[in-house]
Amino acid sequence: MVESGIHDTLCRAIIALFIPVNIKGEFNTSFKKLENLTRPFVNYFILPLFVFMNSGILLEYFAFKGICSNSILALIYGIIFGLFVGKQLGIMLFSYPFVKFKLCNLPSDTSWLKFYSIAILGGIGFTLSLFIGSILRLRAAALQTL
Repeated sequence: MVESGIHDTLCRAIIALFIPVNIKGEFNTSFKKLENLTRPFVNYFILPLFVFMNSGILLEYFAFKGICSNSILALIYGIIFGLFVGKQLGIMLFSYPFVKFKLCNLPSDTSWLKFYSIAILGGIGFTLSLFIGSILRLRAAALQTL
C-alpha cells in the first residue's frame, strides 16, 4: 500500500480494522489481551513521540545550539502554552459560563473533572493538522523533483 502512495499510518489504521473484536456474538478475548498488552507502550511512548515529532520542532536545533537557546525555549514554551494550557483554558473558560447561566447543561453523568479531561484533548486537532501538513509538504516536494 505504501508503494501505491498511501501513507504508512493510514495503512496501519486500515489493517487495524481487520482485527476481530466479536467472534460469533462473543467478545474476542485475544483482542482484549492485545489491547492490554500494547496500551502502556502506546500511551507512554508512541503517542508522546508522535506528538513531539509532529509538532514542528527540528531536532537539529538541539544538536547545534543546545536546549538553552532563546529561540528554542520560546518555541517550546509556545507549544506548551498554546497547545496544552491554552486549549484547556479556552475550552473551560468558555464552557463554564454557558453552563452556569443555564444556556446549556453538562450531561447528567459528567462532572467538571470529566469535562476537563475532554478539554485536554483539544490539542489533538492541531497535532493531526501538523501531521497531515507535513505529509503534504513531503509529497509536494517529491512531485516537484519529477
